[in-house]
Amino acid sequence: MAVKNQKESRTNEGKVYNIPAKKKLIFLTSLVITLVFMLPRLAVFSQADSFSRPVHFSTADFVAKSFYPFLVAVIFLALNLETRRIEVGRLTIDFRKAVCRIILSLLMFFVVRSLLIFFHLSFFDIRVNERLFRFFFSMSIFIEVLLIILVSHIYHLIFSRQQLLLANESLLKMNSESRYEALKNKVNPHFLFNSFNVLGSLIQSDKEAAAKFLDNLSELFRQVLSGSNTELVQLRDEMHLAGTYIEILKVRFGNKIQIAINIDPDRLAWKLPHLAVQLLLENAVKHNIVSSRKNLLIDIFTDEEGRLTVQNNLQARKGAVPSTGQGLVILDQRCQYLVNSGIIVKRSDTGFSVTVPLTQ
Repeated sequence: MAVKNQKESRTNEGKVYNIPAKKKLIFLTSLVITLVFMLPRLAVFSQADSFSRPVHFSTADFVAKSFYPFLVAVIFLALNLETRRIEVGRLTIDFRKAVCRIILSLLMFFVVRSLLIFFHLSFFDIRVNERLFRFFFSMSIFIEVLLIILVSHIYHLIFSRQQLLLANESLLKMNSESRYEALKNKVNPHFLFNSFNVLGSLIQSDKEAAAKFLDNLSELFRQVLSGSNTELVQLRDEMHLAGTYIEILKVRFGNKIQIAINIDPDRLAWKLPHLAVQLLLENAVKHNIVSSRKNLLIDIFTDEEGRLTVQNNLQARKGAVPSTGQGLVILDQRCQYLVNSGIIVKRSDTGFSVTVPLTQ
């Protein structure tokens, strides 16, 4: 969560740490690096009176040589903390790759070194051999660049860890919401109201059927609640739960709903997100007309690519249907997180299908 110029992250232990914004981070780090490279000069300057030979000191020269490390730090930190992918014609520069940043830093080193040496020799007098000056000046910048590359790599590791923590928090929140959404779909007033209406009618007309319906209803809730903390379940268990739900639908709608199941036995041990099939069945019933004149036809089957599909003939209800509109969105997010592949939704004038990936 962004708060003014800082980004906040929370670790698994509940600790919060802040990382300054990029510009502020570059500025503060540049100041620290400049101070590190100024310390030897400051030490010499403070002890100048104790030397047997006089030390020639120029304020302008001192300021310039103190500014150089800061300028170098800003340039190379900005370069090494870049994360974009830039395309220049056919050339692609990916700053997310450490090798790319190191190569660019070395090339930039020669450019910056040459410019700073030219600038200093043009405006300041040097009291040592020029070749010696060029050597030590180049070494100073080279050491600073190596230090900046190392510091930048550490920052990238910190940024990656922060993004991972934030992503984990987001996924945990999403999982909690999906579980809540799944449970709410089963315990929502509309489902309970319809189920109790069916149960009331059966008690008056067929007590044996009413008892069976009540058993199926209690078994459904038991399975839902017992698996509420399970992320992935075997297709075998998921279809067992779906079978219980199908029995309830058959009692409620009779021959108005027809459900065909064609599951490859070799796929029964494969896994998918808990309550995925039940959610898709409920979605089909919720959004389509189910009547004696318009039967709802649902097919549940697996394919050779290791996927499960639930499809139905499309006969959409008119008017608003009580729904959060998030069921398929959350299911897709769960599949992306748990199976590394999203759902496939297809809609035509006559049919609607949702394909869920399976994993071993």
